[in-house]
Amino acid sequence: MPYQDKAGRLWTSSSPQIRRRAKALRQRMTEAERSFWEAVRNRRLAGAKFRRQCPLGPFIVDFYCAELKLIVEIDGDIHHDSIQRANDVERDAECGAHGYTVMRFTNQQVNQELNHLLLELTRIIWALRHQKSNLTNSEQ
Repeated sequence: MPYQDKAGRLWTSSSPQIRRRAKALRQRMTEAERSFWEAVRNRRLAGAKFRRQCPLGPFIVDFYCAELKLIVEIDGDIHHDSIQRANDVERDAECGAHGYTVMRFTNQQVNQELNHLLLELTRIIWALRHQKSNLTNSEQ
């Protein structure tokens, strides 16, 4: 389904460069990303299917559940930089404007509090499913 970015451009698919970069990122995930991936792959978390390092229009998101339009970002130390933080806020807002829910966790949270993080994410998954179900029922 095509959608527009803030400049009015349609996102129909990601560019070949973005897809190549995503593939490279999948081959060199951080320790935190690998731990998270092991916990959510193969529908292990509430039956939700996640993709890793997934091209989404002009972006590459760390983890993406298409069923729920849920993006999960695992942020390393670079995201403490004020410029990167501003970029993250802008990107999250743009994704939110297109109906995506963005969850951000730090490497430290993944490495030290993975079970708590997964519980929080499970609640979000069920809430999004409930919301989606209510929308579907109201359309009928």
